[in-house]
Amino acid sequence: MSEDELEGWREKIDQLDNEIITLLSERVLIAKDVMAWKKKHQKPLLDSKREQEIFEMLTNKAEALGVNPQMIHDLYELILKYSKEL
Repeated sequence: MSEDELEGWREKIDQLDNEIITLLSERVLIAKDVMAWKKKHQKPLLDSKREQEIFEMLTNKAEALGVNPQMIHDLYELILKYSKEL
């Protein structure tokens, strides 16, 4: 592996990290809209069934892509935790 290859991989990782942050930002905005709608319509803010569906869907997707499903589960626990604090 050359230094140029290493730098190229690092640049790609930086690009992906920027995309992840951008997507998380979009997710936060949508989650805020969902929370506002639920409050306006006096719906429960927590939907355990929906959360379980999310975890199942993402775990299956992670496994299909060869990504550690526990990592994805842990990551989404954090994402959902902070979404509830909006």
